[in-house]
Amino acid sequence: QALKHLRTDIGEIVRCGRSAVELAATIECEVRDFRAQVGHEPQRALTTDVSRFLSGFSVRHAPQFDEWVAATRRDLLQRYEHALATLSREAMGQWRWRDAINLADRWLKCDPLSDEAARLAVEARYLSGDRGAALAQFAEYRATLLREAGCEPSRSLFNLARRVETDASP
Repeated sequence: QALKHLRTDIGEIVRCGRSAVELAATIECEVRDFRAQVGHEPQRALTTDVSRFLSGFSVRHAPQFDEWVAATRRDLLQRYEHALATLSREAMGQWRWRDAINLADRWLKCDPLSDEAARLAVEARYLSGDRGAALAQFAEYRATLLREAGCEPSRSLFNLARRVETDASP
């Protein structure tokens, strides 16, 4: 009955027989599109909000489904963060400080404890000429890290913050 109602609602895209239920045609899927684009077109892939993958959806009495959703969401977020990292480094290498700041901030939003994302966010702000914002970003990251993980930033990030503090150039 459920399959009959499904076919009535969505059409002939579902094919079913006595032993199998399958899709009869390709359907639009943001996750599939994201996975296809993230490797060769990371900028376009970043338009997909993978953190919301099936959020709020659950199947009663199906803990394995929830585990699959969690694992898939983790995988998508890792790919998303990798794309942000790649694009952030690329922007830094091309002296596009504002782009690097935006990308690093998005990366930190996904992974607030990422040392590399924090380093890129601090360095890009500093190189764009905003020393105060760079130091504020470091202080915010340090406070988050202490609160969430009970540890300090890496030595390289501390050294970067010290260099920014001691730089007296205008």
